[in-house]
Amino acid sequence: MCASFERQKEIFSGEEFQQQVKMTASAGPGTEAVLNSEATFQLWLNAYEYHRDERKKAAKDELHALLPFEWLRAMFVSMTMDRALAVINIANFIRFLEQSKPGEGRQFRL
Repeated sequence: MCASFERQKEIFSGEEFQQQVKMTASAGPGTEAVLNSEATFQLWLNAYEYHRDERKKAAKDELHALLPFEWLRAMFVSMTMDRALAVINIANFIRFLEQSKPGEGRQFRL
């Protein structure tokens, strides 16, 4: 059970995506940015999608100098979909528990 929830946490946080492929870009001499990280995802959300924070916009613009906006946006949308999937999986598990009767012996896989 704990392992299943840990997996959903890894999907939600983007760790699973990074285990598949870790996308990095050089942000200057000796500086490397992990593009598919939680920190970069939050930067994109706050600088572009939600708040349009001007201070974070400059950092976001640096990322777009490394890769085209459309490419990064597609990656971040994919990360958003992974988050939604993890939430749906947990919700389905809760729904399963709610609808189960003790002793039924029903099986559920996350």
